[in-house]
Amino acid sequence: MISAIIPVSDPRYLENQMELLKYQEIKQLIILDSSLQIKNNIPNDKRITIIEENSFDHGVTRNKGAKLSSYPILLFMTQDAKPFGEEFAREIIKSIDEKIKGVYGKHLTTNQANLFERIERKFVYPDEKIIKFQGYNFKDIFVSNVCFAVESRTFEELGGFPEGVICSEELVLSKKILSNGFSIMYNPKITVIHQHDEKTSEIFKRWFDVGVAFSKNPTISSKFRSHALKLALFVFLIILKEKPKLIPELTKRYVTRGLAIEIGKRHKLLKAAGVDLKKISNNKNFWLKFDR
Repeated sequence: MISAIIPVSDPRYLENQMELLKYQEIKQLIILDSSLQIKNNIPNDKRITIIEENSFDHGVTRNKGAKLSSYPILLFMTQDAKPFGEEFAREIIKSIDEKIKGVYGKHLTTNQANLFERIERKFVYPDEKIIKFQGYNFKDIFVSNVCFAVESRTFEELGGFPEGVICSEELVLSKKILSNGFSIMYNPKITVIHQHDEKTSEIFKRWFDVGVAFSKNPTISSKFRSHALKLALFVFLIILKEKPKLIPELTKRYVTRGLAIEIGKRHKLLKAAGVDLKKISNNKNFWLKFDR
């Protein structure tokens, strides 16, 4: 029933992909390997397809994997996400129907995750199921490619992911799905273990890329501001109550994030000034291949 499609650039994460094989509903595991180190380190399983990639692009790479699928549901995951729970695959299948064409899952963290991330997850990934019908605000169109399943026919009819984008390709596809009269579900019973433990410089690079993506999709960008403010307030109030000594660190994180987004939106000015954008971006391939 399900083709899982996962770009992999670091073979250390291979264990996460192998976890998918324990679910009988996963009929095909398509690994798009830009590390060029995986082929000789996987089990002999007819469900696995390895495609070696010389470079990675968020949209192009995933679309290439989707074209190899033979099943009605496409499951897109990131290499650092580990599926969790016996009902993981069955819940994906149960979620998609004639009206609901996409579903994304809940992100869990380990005890090693920092407090900021654990609190943010409570806001972004609640315990209640949500069905989204319209894209009026950012929360409506939000999905995450960390674990995002789409009906294959709808994916193909809508043209798949946009290509030549620096990141946030799933938001563009989500907006298309909703704009065409379909729905998307957030199902907290579909769970993955996924977390980041980022330094300030890593936070800047990730959100700089988001700013670049927003500059090319102003309708998505305009919906993000109020969502970001609500998230920041939610985290601030909990930190203030539980760990007030962390307020300076929290402030640094959110100021870094906000500045990175605004600078990313204005990346053309930096380029005109001679700044090497590859040095301040997570997605160096974008600047090598698609920057105009």
